[in-house]
Amino acid sequence: MSQEQLADALEASVKAGLDQAVADGALTQAQADGMLSQMAGRYEWMLSHMSSFGGGFGPGGCHGNFAPQNNS
Repeated sequence: MSQEQLADALEASVKAGLDQAVADGALTQAQADGMLSQMAGRYEWMLSHMSSFGGGFGPGGCHGNFAPQNNS
């Protein structure tokens, strides 16, 4: 899958999630539209810059910061 295809898939997924939030009454259509307009055209930029933020999303979560704590 190309980066452009992945960006398109991410955008479609976000839109579907926002559509569901509107249908569930969690957001108004105006709120969802505002969120979509803020993100429009930014998915490819995010993907191309993920490695700039400490290696991206790998084992242990976002940048490895969410690894489970061993509290024993």
